[in-house]
Amino acid sequence: MKNMKKLAIIASILAVVFAGCSKGEYSPISTLPSTTATTTTTTVVNPLTSFNTVWATADTNPVLSATHLRTLSNFLGYTTGHYASLGSCVYGYKGPALTGGCYGATDILRDYFPSTTSYLLVYPAPKDLGSISSYTIRFAADVDAATRKLVEGNAYLDITVDSAVDSFTVAFSTIKTALKAINNQSCIDNGVTVTCDKVSVTFSDDCGDLAFKADVINGQLKHSTISFLNTPSSYRNAGCYYNNSLPSGIAANNAIPTTLPEGIHSYLNGNTRGEIFQAVNGYVGIPVFVEQ
Repeated sequence: MKNMKKLAIIASILAVVFAGCSKGEYSPISTLPSTTATTTTTTVVNPLTSFNTVWATADTNPVLSATHLRTLSNFLGYTTGHYASLGSCVYGYKGPALTGGCYGATDILRDYFPSTTSYLLVYPAPKDLGSISSYTIRFAADVDAATRKLVEGNAYLDITVDSAVDSFTVAFSTIKTALKAINNQSCIDNGVTVTCDKVSVTFSDDCGDLAFKADVINGQLKHSTISFLNTPSSYRNAGCYYNNSLPSGIAANNAIPTTLPEGIHSYLNGNTRGEIFQAVNGYVGIPVFVEQ
């Protein structure tokens, strides 16, 4: 889940300029230098310029299931909260408390966690993303000029998701676990065994962390996975909601469990991490990252 504000759709994704973004620091895609009253100009630093190599991938009109969309909403940021109580509306009321009927177990907009109490409590709920028209992911790291191997240490990643009416961007520049590279491994690519390098890195922000893994084959990033883990405190962090506003009653709910929410994709069959853009239900997953 990300701490994200809602953005107007921006025409050019490759013009992104960020200022040390995290989920807690959601930045517009294009940022102009700011000028103070003393006419001192501060230029916003693009973190991509800190690395000598950038890879990018994009997918247009991905066929995402309801579970995909719930997972993506959980990753990008919650939108609201529903009142729920065990024995009445376990997954939340559709209207104000005690009215509007109950969400069912298959409703996309139901609470991420079923109620575990006999009295009313507010639980976090996802945003209805509708259909996703496209997404773009960029990954940056340093490559050794002589060996063309990725240099272990620092990295950067950002994700932009466009729906019919909204565009959301989140950037990761803070390292939790440094980029690691295991070189000269064997990978299966299109049914053929090839030599590859396996890379992994974990980023962190105010709402949790994100892990990126990929195989480097002939300079491309293939077989990539992106998994995330939201901290329990994120459900009480206003910055982890789309509009940066904490729904009334969420902060008082101590019954929200620390486990992965229900109804979203888990990484590696039941692990406590969620995985976005997972290959499932006919969807092939994250396309190949090509060096820019």
